[in-house]
Amino acid sequence: MLNRNILFILPISLSSAKGASSTCIRQARALADQGYQVTILAARSKSHSKSNGNVPSNSSGIKIIDALPARTGRSLLGHLRPLLFSWKTIASAIREEKPDVLHVHNPTDVIPLISSLVNRVFKIPYIFHINDPVPESIVSIIGLRAVKKIILSKASRI
Repeated sequence: MLNRNILFILPISLSSAKGASSTCIRQARALADQGYQVTILAARSKSHSKSNGNVPSNSSGIKIIDALPARTGRSLLGHLRPLLFSWKTIASAIREEKPDVLHVHNPTDVIPLISSLVNRVFKIPYIFHINDPVPESIVSIIGLRAVKKIILSKASRI
C-alpha cells in the first residue's frame, strides 16, 4: 500500500523564502500535486504571513502548523527553548496527523534530535533531510558528536 500522508518537521519558520524552508515548501507542493496529504509542522514566526506567496496556504492541499518554538540563538542556551518545549508539539502533531512518513529537515537545530526520540514511540518511517553542506554541521553548533549519531541511527535509510 502506498504511503499517502507525509508530515514534514521544519525547525525554522516558513516565512523565510530560502534554504530549508524553501526546499521543504517545494517538496511539499510536489507531493501534494501527486495526491499526497501533506502537513508541515514548522517553527512559529512573529512575521509569519499566510499571504506570502512563498508560503502555501492550507487551501493549497498543504496543512500548515506553525507551532514549534523557535530557536533564539546558536548557543546551547538558544537551543534550550526548542529542546524543552517541542516534545509535546511534535508528539501531538504525529498523533493528530497520523503520518505514514516523517520527513525532518535539519537546518542546524535540536528539533531533528527531538523528532527522532519522539518517533521511537511511534515507529514511523523517518527521513532525515540534511540541508546543510555537510552532516557534521549539526555537530558544530553544540559540539556533540553523539547528537549526529543518534539522529542518523534513527533514520529508516541513509
